[in-house]
Amino acid sequence: MKTSNGLIQPVFDYCDAVWGNLNKGLASKLQKLQNRAARVITFQGYDTRSEDLLEFLNWDNLALRRNKRLCLLMYDAIHRKVPQYLSDLFPLSCESNPYKKLSRLRENSLKIEMTHIPRTESFKGSFSYRGAKLWNSLPLNVKSAKSKTIFKTDLTDCQAVA
Repeated sequence: MKTSNGLIQPVFDYCDAVWGNLNKGLASKLQKLQNRAARVITFQGYDTRSEDLLEFLNWDNLALRRNKRLCLLMYDAIHRKVPQYLSDLFPLSCESNPYKKLSRLRENSLKIEMTHIPRTESFKGSFSYRGAKLWNSLPLNVKSAKSKTIFKTDLTDCQAVA
């Protein structure tokens, strides 16, 4: 099954953090393609539930996968492991307000400051807004993971991503 993860999943993952705000019709078409790929790989017919095939292949559905990958990109942005222009899109609350730096609340130090309030539905779908909103919805124990490996493990168990 490693071949399927190496050949098929990267096609669905390509730039999904950026284009991840697709409409329901396109999301449905993509999910059907992933389900079809799972059927081909496992030599199963259409009488087998696609959820069972995805579970057998240890694949997440594409909506969940996009959210997890956006969270991973946000983790890298918060920890300055991406180019600076990308990290600058997501200022932490304690960086923008000097009084919050004095606060001992760990919660505020890991919260992204929403610098622009969306006035349109179009902006709500933007990468910077979706990423900040998703990051702020994560539980504190997930956001405060000491390494990316621990973050991935905690993210798998997190319900906020689903």
